[in-house]
Amino acid sequence: MTVDDDAFARMLCARMLYEIGYKVIEASNSPGGIEKYEATRSDAVLLDITMPDMGGIETMGKLLEVDSTAKVIMVTDVEQREEVVKALRCPQRLGTALNGIIDGRTC
Repeated sequence: MTVDDDAFARMLCARMLYEIGYKVIEASNSPGGIEKYEATRSDAVLLDITMPDMGGIETMGKLLEVDSTAKVIMVTDVEQREEVVKALRCPQRLGTALNGIIDGRTC
């Protein structure tokens, strides 16, 4: 699953995953991403760190409340250094987010 309010970035991530064999679910905002995750339990979530409705760090926390084993990969541009540091320091982060994803081919 890819969750990003930027349509181009979302499409780019989805296309790259699709081309290597993943079925990709897309959401354009955090509430939509949480709802779609609850329905599909995707193998991994590519999550934009900054979105207007709810930030990626807060969204990651909500996804982990839904499923403590959710694999969340934060996506951002290099100008968001403070948010990247917050995400890396988040106690709920998953250091081995890619483990176990390959088998299901759903992202």
